[in-house]
Amino acid sequence: MRSPRTIALLWVLLVVLTAWGMPRPDDDQLSLRDAQGFGDWFESPQPVEPLYRALKESDAGPRRTWRVDSSASRLAAEFVTGDGPTRTLPLGVSGDVVLDARNLDLSRGTVHVVLPDLGVPLPVDRVHVDILGAALGTAPREVGARAVGEGRIRLRAGSTSLDLEGTFEVRRVAADRIEVVLHDFPGLDLPTLGLQAALGPLRARWETAHIEHQASANLRLVLAPAPDQTSSSP
Repeated sequence: MRSPRTIALLWVLLVVLTAWGMPRPDDDQLSLRDAQGFGDWFESPQPVEPLYRALKESDAGPRRTWRVDSSASRLAAEFVTGDGPTRTLPLGVSGDVVLDARNLDLSRGTVHVVLPDLGVPLPVDRVHVDILGAALGTAPREVGARAVGEGRIRLRAGSTSLDLEGTFEVRRVAADRIEVVLHDFPGLDLPTLGLQAALGPLRARWETAHIEHQASANLRLVLAPAPDQTSSSP
């Protein structure tokens, strides 16, 4: 049978452990504390990192805006021509995407695709790509890690819109860089988007009698934290 002194010491130990494990008032309840430990409970909270390893149903923070790095991103429309080879039309790209590191399924944003000057009037000078949803889980935290899942986007060209489904591949390429690649999305039909006027100039540019109306997108989108949000990243 334990002595009263032993029992008292056990109670003191239990109270200390309970206090040690309790969240401090200023801790972010949606984040994990740093990997080095809790620190002194009575001091200011230690830095927290976004919770990558478990999904959260809430759409509350940490949600941060990441901007398309236009110089590092690559976007091109690829056309099949009548004489066989695939022709590539480079396109400009910009825009912002809001990411939640705990749940990439909540990602939303719009990417703007700038159309080149083809020498003929087009109804629009750019196509807007809205991110409607994804099934990716948490953000890849380590460089080289990736998340792959289904995604939905909406193309808007003037008053015309087109919804598409395919695969998003999200890869961490640096501490402050995330790469997004699209796979398995249907071809983009130019007449459906009201861009059939571009076909004639493209045939002349590539000196071919025929170009398929549908173009496939070759996209490597690199995202970096917006300038006012560089102190922390998903």
